[in-house]
Parts: sequence; structure tokens; C-alpha cells
Amino acid sequence: NFVTTDVPPPVDLETALEVGAWTWGWMEPCLGEASFVLICLAFARNQIINLGYKPYTCGLKARRASKLIETYPQYNAAVLTQFSESDDFITVAK
Repeated sequence: NFVTTDVPPPVDLETALEVGAWTWGWMEPCLGEASFVLICLAFARNQIINLGYKPYTCGLKARRASKLIETYPQYNAAVLTQFSESDDFITVAK
């Protein structure tokens, strides 16, 4: 239902290599485009870092630190910031 290309005749599908070549023919465009998008995203992230901007996770950590400072103003802001940035986002139960 999903593959819109014609299935080759059974004579061309006798070995696993022939079947693999046929399946690669209709999978390669999708995989190629997905890989290209991921490479572009990685390139864009590195260029953002080169420009001196913080990536998304750094922004999340900074926002979490500022909320922690607002919640506990009686503590040293530098210590709260360092604690917040060093703590993991997700706690895994062991």
C-alpha cells in the first residue's frame, strides 16, 4: 500500500542482494532527505554557537536558574545558578 513503484519481476528478485537493491531504490530518497535535514540542523546549531548565542538547552538552564533565584532570594544567586545549571533535567529512578 505504501510503495508506489512497480515491483520487479520475480526473475529480478531471486537473491537477497537483488531485493536489497530494489528496496534501497525507493528508500534512499527518504533517508537522504532526512539525513540532509539533520546535517543542516547540526550546521545551524554550530553557527549559532560560533556567533555567541546560547543553544536552546543553555537557555532552559538559565531560565531555570532565574526562577530558582526568584523563589529563594535569601540564598546567594551565584551558588543557586551553579547548582541549577549542574543539575540534570530528568531524574532517573535507580
